[in-house]
Order: sequence, then structure tokens, then C-alpha cells
Amino acid sequence: MKIKNTLVILLLILTCCFSMTVKSQNMYKWEKVNIPNVLSFRIPPSMEMRDSDGFIKKVLDEYVERVFEKQFNPSRVVIQTKGFGEIEYLATMLYGRIIVEFDFDDYSDFANQVALFNQDDLDEITYMDSQELKEESTKYGIILKEISKTTLKKIGNKKALHYSYIRESVRDKSDVKVDVFKVFTNNYIAKITYSYRVSEAEIWKKDLEKSVETFEFN
Repeated sequence: MKIKNTLVILLLILTCCFSMTVKSQNMYKWEKVNIPNVLSFRIPPSMEMRDSDGFIKKVLDEYVERVFEKQFNPSRVVIQTKGFGEIEYLATMLYGRIIVEFDFDDYSDFANQVALFNQDDLDEITYMDSQELKEESTKYGIILKEISKTTLKKIGNKKALHYSYIRESVRDKSDVKVDVFKVFTNNYIAKITYSYRVSEAEIWKKDLEKSVETFEFN
């Protein structure tokens, strides 16, 4: 019990230090992630883009494929805690992510309709999103605790379909808040997901919300 209490106290101290470091860096310009002819956005100093050829990506890809029998979308960008790629201790203890996935096709008809959706349309989409989420969570053994309604929300220079949910962490059973935005353009759908542990909201929430506001779609 003493060892467990010591580890909890150590994590709290490290979390506070990390939070103060992030706040002290807010004066600096955030790094810009640019996907030519598709979109761009900025990420806070507390985060980094996962190396597409890095060791961590390969390990995680192999784990997901073996345990969940699932393959990641190859058109996928992952933003993770800074230092996670180098397996720095504090970076592996905290959890904050931005994931951007793409489906490239002709969506011009649908893209022009999204901003015109009324409440009946959104209620129908809410049902479809919640059913899809429940099916996926059942398939992969993820415990869902709360699902919001789907609404229209501005992200960057576009209107997006947005919903959020709280799930239980597979790693430590803690609550994880997840926000999902689906943006439809003429040439692709972008699914933007950001997530963080509810207990670490003071570290991640404001910066992740600011990052979403910086999205620009081509």
C-alpha cells in the first residue's frame, strides 16, 4: 500500500510540473502540421507528431492487429504527448491525443448539405453514430459510460458533425473524454478525434480545443 501511495504522489507531482511547463510555453508559436492540398492545423508545445516509421508506431500497430484484429487507416496522422516517441517516463504516464483520419472520394453532394441539416437530420445521425460506437465498443471490449448527441459545430473554416463520449481506459480503467469531428469536403472526409484522461483535463482540455480551432481545410 505504501508503494502504491508513493507512486500516486509521484505521478501527481510530475503532472503538476508538466502542466506548469506547458503553461510557460504558451507564449511561443505552436508547430504547424501541414498536409499539402488537404489541411493544416497547429499543435501545442506539449505534443508531437508520431513518426510514421518509428518504433512506437510499429509496436502499437502490431498490438492492435494482434489483440483487436484491426488495422489502422493508413491515411492517418497521430499527435501524441511530447516525448512519447522517445519513451520518456512522464510522456508515457500522461494521455493526450489528436488523431486525423481521411477517406478520399467524391463527397461534393453531401458536403454541400451538411451545413443545412435540421434537428430531425441531426437526431437521425445521433442514432447512427451511437449505434456505430456501441457496436465498435462491444467488438473491442471498450466500456462506454456516456455518449452525447451529434450536433453541428464549427471547426476551423468548416462546419462539422460533432459528438463526444466518455470511455474507460483499456490501460488503467480511468475515464477518457473523446471528442469526434467529421468534416466533409468535396474530395474527402476528415475524421478528427481528440482525447484525454478526465483526471488530466487541466493539462489537455484548453490546448486541444485551441488546436481544433486552428484547422484549415483546402
